[in-house]
Amino acid sequence: MTKEIQLAVLAGLDFPALMAFRRVSKDCKTLVMLVLETEFKRLLSGIAKNMELFRCALEEYEAVIGGYAALAFFTRIELPADHAIQLFLPAWAFTPMLFHMQIVQEATLVRETDIGLIERGLVSSARLRTASRDVVLFQSSKSSAMVPILHGPNTTLMCYISATHFGVPWPRLTFTGRGLIGDFPAGGAISAALLKTRGFDFKLYPWMWEDGGIPQEWEPAWGFINTFQIQPIV
Repeated sequence: MTKEIQLAVLAGLDFPALMAFRRVSKDCKTLVMLVLETEFKRLLSGIAKNMELFRCALEEYEAVIGGYAALAFFTRIELPADHAIQLFLPAWAFTPMLFHMQIVQEATLVRETDIGLIERGLVSSARLRTASRDVVLFQSSKSSAMVPILHGPNTTLMCYISATHFGVPWPRLTFTGRGLIGDFPAGGAISAALLKTRGFDFKLYPWMWEDGGIPQEWEPAWGFINTFQIQPIV
């Protein structure tokens, strides 16, 4: 079986199966990394004039891709064409990343907004227009981009991708099409309604499912954090 056929077969596996296959051997791990790199580039295709420099900026500014784009990466659901790529940034990195997108990637600034949702870990945002779709930068209220991610409206939107790592805080729920709505009913209900059209089922508490919910356990194979790439892109 040629490498092309192997990659085509692996591309059809769901994410937990990919993570399980990755543990079989070193060669399997390499193949899975190639699949993930392909998916990563496909997700971000068209939003950057120079993908190599964009990838470097993501790493330098500790940016995290979240929202529906991250969920689409993990669950293979189609990201609607009108959905923006959401980039979450540490408080200190918001302005440098905005500069990078405008000057290096030639994105057009549509608007910049003071959000002020400190309880959600968000300070401000900036929407930029690129060749393929909009990109929205979110400024965290803290020195970590993960703060607003983990204050998301529901558990399915707490997954993330960075330039070097990825994570799914609630893997057993997320990969079985389930989610818990958070402490912000309006935002949680709106995002949950959209995801229900993609086959997700939402509850306020795990015990509201007939089986009592799926116990959340630490999953070293594909749980909270994993290494995304083996070597830097050259």
